[in-house]
Amino acid sequence: MNLFVGMSTAIVSLTFLVIVLIFFTPLREYVPGYTDNQTKRNIRYLLYKTDSLEKSLQAKESYYKNLLNIVNGGTGISEGNIKPPSNSNN
Repeated sequence: MNLFVGMSTAIVSLTFLVIVLIFFTPLREYVPGYTDNQTKRNIRYLLYKTDSLEKSLQAKESYYKNLLNIVNGGTGISEGNIKPPSNSNN
């Protein structure tokens, strides 16, 4: 019986030590699905920047298609005004 109690105590203690070691040290970054706050912030920033770039590209493509249509003798887009692309370097 003492061997069983000793082995059970050792297994529980080792499990507790591993859990504490993983969650309270930098080893937690190797756990799948866990990311630190800096990485989450970087992902949010990159998603925002990508969305802004896609919208800017779509606006420029629409503007240049309209301009090409006008140069080729078309009347341009009659619905709403298309603003020229801004020259902001943000």
